[in-house]
Amino acid sequence: MDGGIPEEVWTGKKLNYSHLKIFGCETFVHIPKENRTKLDDKSMKCTFVGYANEEFGYHLWDPVKHKIIRSKDVIFNESEMFKRTIGELQVKKFIDKFEDQQVNIPPMQENG
Repeated sequence: MDGGIPEEVWTGKKLNYSHLKIFGCETFVHIPKENRTKLDDKSMKCTFVGYANEEFGYHLWDPVKHKIIRSKDVIFNESEMFKRTIGELQVKKFIDKFEDQQVNIPPMQENG
């Protein structure tokens, strides 16, 4: 193979890698009209984390809902990478701390 790429050696054709995207780059996912109101945003900012297995599509990380989204309707901004701000990290630590604590609220007493 003389250091060549197996697929290129096998087929004799040069491969095209232009469809590949940078992992961790900023993306904008289209929100369908049925899932938003007139004044809601038409897209949501996410981070590219991978490719879908069965059909052509992308796996994206939603930093607000903390879940993976699969979508085909995506715009990539490969010049910007995912960055967590100090404010986001502080809010996450506060929420985690709050969720770990058990809050006991006494039942309301009836006046009568």
